[in-house]
Amino acid sequence: MSDNPWYLNPERHCAGTDPEMWMPNKDKTSFGLKRLNELRRICKDCPVRDACFQDALRNCALGFQAGYSANTLRGMRKEAGIVLKELLPCSTNAAYMRHLRYGEKPCEASMAAHRLYVAEGKARRQLN
Repeated sequence: MSDNPWYLNPERHCAGTDPEMWMPNKDKTSFGLKRLNELRRICKDCPVRDACFQDALRNCALGFQAGYSANTLRGMRKEAGIVLKELLPCSTNAAYMRHLRYGEKPCEASMAAHRLYVAEGKARRQLN
């Protein structure tokens, strides 16, 4: 096997597929059963699936990776006690958006950061 990362391996089954098919629908939460089954079929016997799966657990996969949706991977991380390092702490607008993306009620610190972000945006627009 080469020293290249799994995502550069030309034998990976997802090579040549449309990258958009690996992301959720416009509602950002679902794939549709037909597409989900197609993605699972593509990943099933992929020669780099193990490396892809390890990468998905260590990084914040946003779509479908290694045969699993982002929600399923998030549950696996939680069960295994894996905490992603790149997540920004609460009290940022990014954390506020993350709470919403995960279907959580934003904490007070994140809501305050979001209110400030919105107010600063309004102030910038008024100056222009």
